Amino acid sequence: MAVWPFGRKKKDNEDTEQQLNDVAHAASPAEEAASATPGSEPNPPSHGDDLVASLPHDAVNGDSGPFDGDQVDIEDFDFSDYSIGTLNLGSMRIPMPSGLQVQVELGPSGPKMIHLVNEHCRITPLVFAAPASGGQWESASADILAGMKRDGVSDAVYEAGPWGREILGTVGANTVRVIGVDGPRWMLRFMVVSPAASQDAARDTAHALASHTFVYRGTQPMLAGNSLPVAVPQQLVNQVNKAISQHAKQQAAQRAAQQTTRMEHDEQSIAEAAEALRSLRDDQPAAHPKTDSYDNTEGSTRE
Repeated sequence: MAVWPFGRKKKDNEDTEQQLNDVAHAASPAEEAASATPGSEPNPPSHGDDLVASLPHDAVNGDSGPFDGDQVDIEDFDFSDYSIGTLNLGSMRIPMPSGLQVQVELGPSGPKMIHLVNEHCRITPLVFAAPASGGQWESASADILAGMKRDGVSDAVYEAGPWGREILGTVGANTVRVIGVDGPRWMLRFMVVSPAASQDAARDTAHALASHTFVYRGTQPMLAGNSLPVAVPQQLVNQVNKAISQHAKQQAAQRAAQQTTRMEHDEQSIAEAAEALRSLRDDQPAAHPKTDSYDNTEGSTRE
């Protein structure tokens, strides 16, 4: 899948249209790198080739994302033909297309992870601090692939994508794809999970989403490999708190209903036992009083 460049609001409309025309039939960077000779037809994406490498990505002056939000202003771009709004996660800003919903995974202390979900897949975006020299995805992907194989995902392989190396594997009936892109002192990673039948649609959704994403690394020192904090928008926090409250009320109501049911059952059992005792007494023969027997002949008084 080719990743289309984006026109900025400040550019002339003619320049934007010409730019789109120029790339309408252009191959993706991975397809161009896979071509055997200049002018030949691009090879299909590579499966299982350990030599699939990450491709250099310009997150500042490039025509498509992911972009470095600290150096590139998201307001310079018009994504109205793609998104219906922008999800602000602090370390990431992600223009959201129609049909993509936000799910918050809760941990013991509150929101733990953000998932982006549509009918085809679930995408989990994360950003990690990286060295200024770059190349973190190259080593991280090797570790991820080895870990997947160690965990039983025997068919996990590298696959060439728009930014070079991706990881693809099967877990049960689902396909897992891991996309990584190196930027200035950061690495963006998308974990994509989908039914096997939807893996192509899931791949395209994730590629488009990553190419529109802006990363905000900041200037604070961080160890390479540490994940950047994800800030859950207040609206989502309110929704999560409301959901937690509703869930607690439902559980309380369920417990009360179960307790009422048990009490009603106990009362019914007591009533049935009492009725059984009454029936037992009614079925027993009546006891007759004992009287003395007299011989009327011998015991009578003679006159």
